[in-house]
Amino acid sequence: MALAFSYTFVALGVFISSLQVEAIQFYLRSGHKVCFTEDFEPGKNVRGEYVVMTGNRSMAVDLTVRDEKGEVAFLKRDIGHGSFTLKTREARSPKKPAGEHDYFYDEVEDQGDQDETKPINELKYELCVQHHGVEEEGVRRRVSLRVVQGAIAKDYNEIAKKDHLDELAEQLLYITDSLVDLEAAFQKLFLSEHDVRVANEKILSSMMYASLGSVAALVFFSASYMRLFRKGLEKVKAL
Repeated sequence: MALAFSYTFVALGVFISSLQVEAIQFYLRSGHKVCFTEDFEPGKNVRGEYVVMTGNRSMAVDLTVRDEKGEVAFLKRDIGHGSFTLKTREARSPKKPAGEHDYFYDEVEDQGDQDETKPINELKYELCVQHHGVEEEGVRRRVSLRVVQGAIAKDYNEIAKKDHLDELAEQLLYITDSLVDLEAAFQKLFLSEHDVRVANEKILSSMMYASLGSVAALVFFSASYMRLFRKGLEKVKAL
């Protein structure tokens, strides 16, 4: 039993480790700015790691992270290498308070006296790396960014120290959180599959009605042609 548990423990660890995200690498030229967006789930821990390669000429690089409202969630000037952590805003209940606009919800058409909304599953964050100096030809830096969310974004060493957990309990906590993230990912995949299936059903239904319309039009034109053909034959016989 203990051996089987060990094998299961190792297999889960290997599988979860395979979910690690590779770093994004790009070149930043002096006087330029590079931005990209990341989709994060509400209420998730996010950790980013950054590395700016040194060169033969000075070039101060700044990193800015803005949330979906445009507010600065993280800012560090003249970065070299390090990391940042943040937690995305929590999702709220599907009902929006009367008279209040909530950026977590997309407004839909009113049905009667009800003001219905649907929750947004992902929040867009913007990450920008920028050099504010004067542009100099040939001066650039290679920047590496790696951003993760969920269980792998937590610092389990700090959690273990704070809660006085041993190594096994720390690993079990990590695997439990990772399985929760995995379940959420499967639920998201299931919802996406459902949306695709509904869209396909609508397309098939439209195609079926279009086919029936085409058949009806073909029958109508065939009947009209036959009627005209018979009238033509009658005129020929009358002659």
